[in-house]
Amino acid sequence: MQVLVSGATGFIGAYTVKALHDAGRTVRATVRSEGSKERAWAGLESIGLEGAREHVELVVATLDDDAGWAAAMEGVECVHHVASPVPVEQPKDKMEIVRPARDGALRALRAAREAGVRRVVLTSSVAAVAGAPGKAGKKHFGADDWTDLSPPSPTPYVESKTVAERAARDFAAEGGPELVTVNPGLVMGPLVAGRVNASNEIVKRLVKGEMPMLPRLSFECVDVRDVADLHVLAMDRAEDGDRLMATNGLFWMEDVAATLREGLTAEEAQKVPTRRAPDLLIRFLGLFDGGTRTIAALLGQERTFDNGPSLALGWTPRDPRESILETARGVLAA
Repeated sequence: MQVLVSGATGFIGAYTVKALHDAGRTVRATVRSEGSKERAWAGLESIGLEGAREHVELVVATLDDDAGWAAAMEGVECVHHVASPVPVEQPKDKMEIVRPARDGALRALRAAREAGVRRVVLTSSVAAVAGAPGKAGKKHFGADDWTDLSPPSPTPYVESKTVAERAARDFAAEGGPELVTVNPGLVMGPLVAGRVNASNEIVKRLVKGEMPMLPRLSFECVDVRDVADLHVLAMDRAEDGDRLMATNGLFWMEDVAATLREGLTAEEAQKVPTRRAPDLLIRFLGLFDGGTRTIAALLGQERTFDNGPSLALGWTPRDPRESILETARGVLAA
């Protein structure tokens, strides 16, 4: 089967290419420019896809331009649309990431429909499920839940994932192709070619001493290799319309710090903080900083996600503690 993956230089994109290749698929993948091809092939080889230049065809297609998408879809049965902006810092203008996330998803779906592609697997996020301050008392979320975008607004990233997934579902409902989404939590795991990305940023800040205290925040983690494996299962085993949570364990920031201190050497973990940041301090800082204000709104909130439908497909995620440690070792070696 010929498959297409968008975003071959990305963290999830690279591992999805490898998982599909390992599953025996013929893989074509998109990059943003001709100059990105060497970076993509080198990244794939760094995560164990030997002979990537011979095994993976790379083509140029971007989120903000129709050029290249029709050719990329030729002969393809399934598209894995992974590419989407994931900023380390939130932009002042939310449309800088909302627009390409939404338009890129629609561009991929439109080209897939025109080419007769059977199914698109879209990488969404739990940010589209419960990414804004939630209703009091609600802690567990599933496929029927959606992030509330009404004021106070969530971060631009959260809005981008929510808007993009909703737009993709509306488009697919009006005549196909089939659509399945994979909604990961915070993605950890071995770096691609030593590159630290936005989802690795929390671990980086902890081991590099850039976060002196630990805010009272929690999130569900998942290994990047498990997200890629779920993409393969979503292609082969899921039902049209499924929304699959890729999550495997709730961690508070203090749990992440403890995992690092226990699993790394004393020298590697020497900068990992031990003190909790008082909620009052975070809220005060939020008066002056938009990013901190967003964090303040989520203090103390515990959110878990129903991964039962994913497990029912045969998905067997690994222990995220080891994923956190592999992330940290990659960051320290970078």
